[in-house]
Amino acid sequence: MPPNRPSEGERERLLAYLRICYWRVLGELDRRLEETGLTARQFLLLRVLEEGGPVNARAVGQRLSVSPANVSGLVDRLERKHYLKRNRRADDRRKVQLEITPEGRKAFRRARRDRELLLRAVFDGLSLRERRMLVKGLAKMATRRIPGTVRAGAALEKITT
Repeated sequence: MPPNRPSEGERERLLAYLRICYWRVLGELDRRLEETGLTARQFLLLRVLEEGGPVNARAVGQRLSVSPANVSGLVDRLERKHYLKRNRRADDRRKVQLEITPEGRKAFRRARRDRELLLRAVFDGLSLRERRMLVKGLAKMATRRIPGTVRAGAALEKITT
């Protein structure tokens, strides 16, 4: 076996550690977001509005790689919580802009703070060299074409921009 190829045991350990890290971090992130009354997708939608200002639902769907039906459901739930509002344009009532409300901004900022504290706890234990190696290795894995699979998609492109 060539020296640069991992053994079966090494591949299994890599997969196990990836799975553990993924579930520990995302599970804890979901728990912390739940305390703010948001899901991960709702948090991301509010982030689009907080960082980019009012936009239409189509733009939100493209930014989040979410179908129009899913965007509609997210918007409905956030509107019921008074975290965003729909504004019809005066020049064309069919066009709707989504805008974060003061309540939504407050929930988003609290969730962002909790998220940042978690990410610091996870990544601050790694040296700069370790973080760079991890990013480089994960980026290489994420962009590698795996036979029989579809391309990584828009979500990966957002990471690199």
